Amino acid sequence: MAFAFEKRLVCREAWELRMRLFLVFATAVMVVALSGALGGCGGSGLAAYKQYHLGQAEPAIASAVEFMGGVNAWKRVSRVRADAVMTVYDDRGQAYVNSQRHDIDINGGKLTISAATTQESWRATYTRGGGFSLSDASALGRMTPGRLKDAMSVLSHRLAGPLNLLGGSEKPGAVTRLTIDGKDLVRVAAVAKRPRATAYYFDANAGGLEMVTAGSEQPGGDGTVTLYTYQMLPSGMVFPKTVRVVRTGQNVLVGQSAVMEVEYSNVRID
Repeated sequence: MAFAFEKRLVCREAWELRMRLFLVFATAVMVVALSGALGGCGGSGLAAYKQYHLGQAEPAIASAVEFMGGVNAWKRVSRVRADAVMTVYDDRGQAYVNSQRHDIDINGGKLTISAATTQESWRATYTRGGGFSLSDASALGRMTPGRLKDAMSVLSHRLAGPLNLLGGSEKPGAVTRLTIDGKDLVRVAAVAKRPRATAYYFDANAGGLEMVTAGSEQPGGDGTVTLYTYQMLPSGMVFPKTVRVVRTGQNVLVGQSAVMEVEYSNVRID
């Protein structure tokens, strides 16, 4: 019996050793693959971002765009179509929930939303620069045209994420490393004559865009924070799964009072 026990122990130790070696090997492969993705030739890696003069923010921005599928891939995208459930909260915290279809021009800054329920039949379009049209205001129900326009204005900007910093009206400013809720982040300030964002916060390890602030970042102020989760599409590109906007907290940056949340499904990229 003792011999059988010792044999099982040796086998277990050998299995654990093989697993540790496998993890070391897998980690090495991932590091090599990531290095190739960010430093490859042909303008598909970091070289593709040099033209944007991103300064010290280049590694964070480039990693975030590569996480999404790469700048060259997104340049070729003409539109993104998706089903969406949009929840917009009024000043009293009451929610307006609507099933919709979104047609998104990421590069052109145009967002078209159509109601996808039998009870509501309206269509709204928001364009970069503030253009807004609505087919039938009376069909909105409890949602006001002004609140819908504000929601579409924020959403059209936030969906572009780090692409906003590649040759658009916003430029990257000061870069700061910090930790929020135990997560290491890289904060890149947004610089523009009329900024749509205060700063972009990137995951220092995974590389994705974690959140975007707008307005004051001081706790208790009137600012907002946009938070992201992501989904990988069959094409290998990455698109937000949820976009959630909250007010800054009374004592912390990320508060609990929600402004808007959009959840995407059946995303198609053309």
